Amino acid sequence: MKKHLALLAIFLLLGTSALPQLVQQIESFESTTIFPAPGWRQQKYLTNVSGAFFLQPVATATNPAPGAAPSGGNNLMMFNSFTGINNDTSIIITKPFDFSNNAGVNPQFSFYMYRDNGFALADDHIRVYINTAPNMTGATLLSNTLGSNKLSRYNGTAPAATVNTWNQYTYNLTAATYTAKRYYFIIMGVCKDGNNIYLDRVTTNTYPSATLASDVNINLFYQNTAIVGTVDVEW
Repeated sequence: MKKHLALLAIFLLLGTSALPQLVQQIESFESTTIFPAPGWRQQKYLTNVSGAFFLQPVATATNPAPGAAPSGGNNLMMFNSFTGINNDTSIIITKPFDFSNNAGVNPQFSFYMYRDNGFALADDHIRVYINTAPNMTGATLLSNTLGSNKLSRYNGTAPAATVNTWNQYTYNLTAATYTAKRYYFIIMGVCKDGNNIYLDRVTTNTYPSATLASDVNINLFYQNTAIVGTVDVEW
C-alpha cells in the first residue's frame, strides 16, 4: 500500500510540474506619475505632429466621455485622435512577456476599448502587433477573435459594437508558434480627425519559465526627449 501511495505521489508531482503555469498580468494605468507604464515605451511612427497616447483621468475624459472604466480605476489610456493631426500615428510598446512554458495552451492578449458613434466618416483606429524586439521591424500584425486586424473607434465599423460602450477584444496566440521568452505587443494608434480612442485593462496571459541571468536585458531609448533606461525581465 505504501509503495502504491509513493508511486501515486510521484505521478502527481510529475504531472503537476508538466502543466502550464499561468501568470496573468494586468495593466490598468493607475499610476498618476508614471506613463507609459513601467517597462512600456511610446514612439512616434510615420507622419506625426501631435498624435500620441496619454494617461487620462476618467473624471475629465471628453470627446467622447467614456464613463466608468472597465477596471473600476481612475485612469484610462487615451490616443488623442480628437486633437491630433490627420494621419498622425504613434505606437506604444508593452514590456516583454514570456510564453515559453505554455505547454500547448494558447497565450492571450486582451484589452477594453470604447466604441462611440461620433464622426462616423473619421476612421480613427488601432492595430495590434507582436514582435520579439521592441520595435516594428519584422513585427506581425495580429487579428482578434472576431477576425479583425483593425479596431475602429466608430462603433458602426466592423466588428460593429453597441453604441457608446466598452468592449473587450482578445487576441489568441498559437501555442506552438509563440514559445520564446520575450515577446512585445505593439499598439498602433492612427488619427483620422475624429474622437479620442480610450483603452483600459490590458491583460496578458503569460506562461513563464524560470528567470535566468541571461534573460535580463537593459534598453536605452528616447522618451519625451530624454534618454530612458529600462531593465527587461521576462515574466
